[in-house]
This record gives sequence, C-alpha cells and structure tokens, in this order.
Amino acid sequence: MRKHNTMRMAYALGVAVMLSFSLFSGTLARYASSGSGTDMARAAKWVINAGTGGNLKAISTNGTDSMSFDLFNKVLDTKGVIEDKRVKAGGDETIVAPGTWGYVDLKIQNLSEVAADYAINLDAEGESSLPLDYAILKIDGFKNEIACPDASTVTWKADPSEVKVASTSDTLNHTDGNVLYRVYWKWDYMRANKDQEDTDIGRNGRTTQTIKATVKATQAD
Repeated sequence: MRKHNTMRMAYALGVAVMLSFSLFSGTLARYASSGSGTDMARAAKWVINAGTGGNLKAISTNGTDSMSFDLFNKVLDTKGVIEDKRVKAGGDETIVAPGTWGYVDLKIQNLSEVAADYAINLDAEGESSLPLDYAILKIDGFKNEIACPDASTVTWKADPSEVKVASTSDTLNHTDGNVLYRVYWKWDYMRANKDQEDTDIGRNGRTTQTIKATVKATQAD
C-alpha cells in the first residue's frame, strides 16, 4: 500500500514538474520588440534691420529701437539736384529755406528665417513748425534724382503722419529680403499767399522741425 502511495506521489510530482516547465517555457520563449525615436526643432531666427545711409541696425517688432534716419542730410535746390549754395551750411545743424528740398533712402532688410511684413510711419515730434511737405516712394535700388519730384510722381503731404506704408502692401522674403524707400521733403518756393508766413519764420531764425520715422515688422502669416 505504501509503495502504491509512493508511486502516486511520484507521478503527481512528475506532472507538476512538467506543468511548471511548460508554464516557464511559455513565459521565456516569446517574441519581443522594442523601439524608440527622437526629434528636435528650434525656433526660427528673427532679425530685421533698418536704417539710412548704409547704417543698418536691428529693430524690434514694435519699432522702439533706434535707427538712423538722416532725412535732412541733403539740402538741394528745387531747380535741380545740386546742393543749394544759396542757403548757408549749418555745420552741426541742417538749415533749410523756401526753395529747398531733399531726400533719404530708407532700407529695410530681413535676415530672418521667416517672411516678414513691415510698415513705415512718419511723425512730427513736437509741434509741426516748418511748412514742409513730405512724400515716400518705393524704388528699385539707388537712383539719382534729376529734380524734385512733382505730383505726377509722388503724393505730397503737409502732415507727415499721412506719409506711410501699410504693412499689408508688401512682404519681405526670409533670409535676404530687402526693400528700399525714398523719403522726400520740400519747402515750396512759391507757396500761394504764404510770403508773409515764410518771412516771419525767417525772421525768427530758430524755428525747427523734427521728423521721426518708425519701421515696424511682424512675421508674415
């Protein structure tokens, strides 16, 4: 009897061992795969330069950074593009008079890695004191003026704030987009019925005019 029980126990143990091997082999002998991947991105560069006379400086999107704007650097004779010798040179200050005009080329450069829209605005700082007119014209590269442009070429405005370029008018390409605008001013020699006003300004001799140009740039949508 004992031998019979021993045989039964041995048989049961053998079955248990076989089941254990079967379970373990099912756990360990299986297909398994694993994979991973990474990616990286960086922000596009944003660099907008603006200025006149080849002196370009980086500006911010809200136009608060300073830039060169030598609007009155040239004082020309309305009869041509020669320097007006009839008006005394002012040394460190610019002197203008009836019959003079001038211009400056304002350049905007996009070195960003995105396209950019831009806007240009002129404003008089303080009270507008001199009877000057202003205009702006987009040009393709530098060109010499043969005379003060008339109303058929540009739109003259007495209020500088009306001289502007809207941001929706053009888009600068990324990497190396450039645009050039010529900003004009003039003091008409023959202003109708304004001789006395001009004379009073001349008698004072201290009347000044400061014009501020603001360039704003934003990423093009």
